[in-house]
Amino acid sequence: MRATPWFGRGCPCDLSRFAMKTGGVLANEPAAFRAQNRRAAGVYRRLYEDGAPGVLLADEVGKGKTYVALGVVFALLARKRRSRVVILTHSGRMAKEWEHRWRVEMKENCRAYGERFEEEWAPSQFASITELCNAYDEDEPPRVAIGSYETLKKYGDKLDEVYDLHEILGWVNDCFGVRLTKQHRRELIRSALGQFDFRRALRRARVSRAEAHRLLRACFDPDAKEWKVKPHRVRDFLDEIQAERHRIALPRQIDLLVVDEAHKLEGTARRRVITLLLHRRFRKCLFVTATPFALSVEQFRRRLREFEHASTCTQSFRDEVISLPLGEFADAVANGGDYPKKKALEGALRKYMVRDTWDHAKTRSTHTWRSSGQEDTLVPTLILERIIDGVLADRGQTHIASRRESLCSSWAAAALSIDRSPLPAAAGWSDLLRRAISAPSGSPRPDPKMLEAVGRLAKLALGGEKTVVFTQRIATAKLLQKLLATRLAGMTVDFNRRSERWRRHVDGLANLLGLACRAARVLAKVLAHAPDAPNHWDPVRVRAWWNRHRPRAFPQGEESLLKLEPALGKGRRLPLVVRFDSESGAEDAHPIEKFNLPSAPLVLIASPKGQEGIDLHRYCRRVVLYDLTWNPAHMEQRIGRVHRLGGAHSAKKKVEVVYCYQEGTYEALMAKRVQDRCRMLRVLLGAGQWLDQDEEIEDVERYRMSFPP
Repeated sequence: MRATPWFGRGCPCDLSRFAMKTGGVLANEPAAFRAQNRRAAGVYRRLYEDGAPGVLLADEVGKGKTYVALGVVFALLARKRRSRVVILTHSGRMAKEWEHRWRVEMKENCRAYGERFEEEWAPSQFASITELCNAYDEDEPPRVAIGSYETLKKYGDKLDEVYDLHEILGWVNDCFGVRLTKQHRRELIRSALGQFDFRRALRRARVSRAEAHRLLRACFDPDAKEWKVKPHRVRDFLDEIQAERHRIALPRQIDLLVVDEAHKLEGTARRRVITLLLHRRFRKCLFVTATPFALSVEQFRRRLREFEHASTCTQSFRDEVISLPLGEFADAVANGGDYPKKKALEGALRKYMVRDTWDHAKTRSTHTWRSSGQEDTLVPTLILERIIDGVLADRGQTHIASRRESLCSSWAAAALSIDRSPLPAAAGWSDLLRRAISAPSGSPRPDPKMLEAVGRLAKLALGGEKTVVFTQRIATAKLLQKLLATRLAGMTVDFNRRSERWRRHVDGLANLLGLACRAARVLAKVLAHAPDAPNHWDPVRVRAWWNRHRPRAFPQGEESLLKLEPALGKGRRLPLVVRFDSESGAEDAHPIEKFNLPSAPLVLIASPKGQEGIDLHRYCRRVVLYDLTWNPAHMEQRIGRVHRLGGAHSAKKKVEVVYCYQEGTYEALMAKRVQDRCRMLRVLLGAGQWLDQDEEIEDVERYRMSFPP
């Protein structure tokens, strides 16, 4: 059965249907939404027609990877009635998000199968391996089970007692005729596993001779008496031995395993969810990641090799992955030379990878908010650099990058960082820094970068435009929120007056739009704080406003309004500025739900906590990178909260990415380097290894590869 009939207009599954029905800004990109059908068909074809054991779905942030993956899930369930699918996300919150999109949006995309989404295909949540096993032990196990590999990895840690590397190395004489001293064995174990508890190791279960020989032949060089592979491959072989000996009690195999944010499997504990817990328990797998190039070349190869744990994997796949000339490609990039085999490598990788990217020249515009550096504003930076030089000279143990980030963030964050983690090697300089950044009252004063940002953000808010601001430090976010609230006090007073007026028209709203009184009260609050809403009661303009925003903000009409009631609270006022971080107060409760409305709040200040798993694109097309990090994957994730399919951007109004820094400081250099790194990350396979080495690759376009459906 061909893959193409499953996806597209006139087919059982059309991934553009929900977006087109919703209308509004979503409907401005029909071609982009329909392209998701082609990618889903491409993934499905690779898995179920070309025989690939696994596929890497690597669309750029905001391109709708979740819907493409769920489209493949639908096609499998519709094609094979008794199929079982397990979806692993990186957090419980994202598991709920996947469940919602499957229940609501995919049901609309596959209307002919709507009843199955309610009954036969209703998703089941699991929070532990026990719950997953119990679900699969039922007479009718769930067709779709959704959970988090962050939960499952705790189970993988308990399997360490299955093997004994100390005993395995004891078989060296029998396998190779080579004797190792006890000290030599300890050194080999430490090189593979790090610090090792030998007393505990000697109490572990015995391994078979066949298992020991298999590992040693693959990993040990008898002539050099050392590991012939990197330590992580030794651990991988040990995990395989564990997996063979410790099978979980799944009475039925998983037909398709979907892993979200697969780049995070680089962590040993997370990777063991696949290599240990689910080894040979699934037939096919689909890895979903937006930043595959953030990995090194070898890490990328490991992601492909994890497809070996699928029960349908063949020896030919293993041989092909091992023989991929990724090392030659990396050498060519490192030396800045041509790579004549690029087309062949690209063709080989296309069998297992699909990737769609944005045309950044057409969809994004980059801006800078720079504050000029005066003598008194440069003093704190010079002092901090002197502190860092002193610590480095004394070889003191401190997080140097963190100190620099704190000062680049704000003087308030720098003061807090010093108070919590004083630098003993430069105590005198630290006191001088505190005095340099303190106001006469003793509290940290706003730095030039913050004052510049507050002025620009206030101007945008007064114009009714929404903005997302990302900071690294909570102290910075708190001060930024305080200053903005003060600057926008007049706007708050105006919204309060409008609230009084709209409260008198709740009954009129209910009658005009056919809403219950509770829903009309919620809508009145939104209208009072919406910059584009009528200032006075005008039924024609109110209905026009409702028709304009309902598909995007209130897709289920009255039901959507009632769901918003607890998020908006009982008070009359909506805040103009909210924070999304671990210390947000009661006033900032439900900041995402509020920000995604066509009303206040107009500014959302987010910590790194908000860089993944949330959508902020409904009414916002601007993201301000107030603080910078050296990791371009983090920067792209932050931009991707706003730069998404169906967002508020258009051909005339691009997504605006704003970099903030103070001229003449360390952060000015950082801003340029970060933008170069982001370009590398979007284009260059294996960019992670050069970023780790702090190298810039010139002319990265010559190494670009394309992975269409």
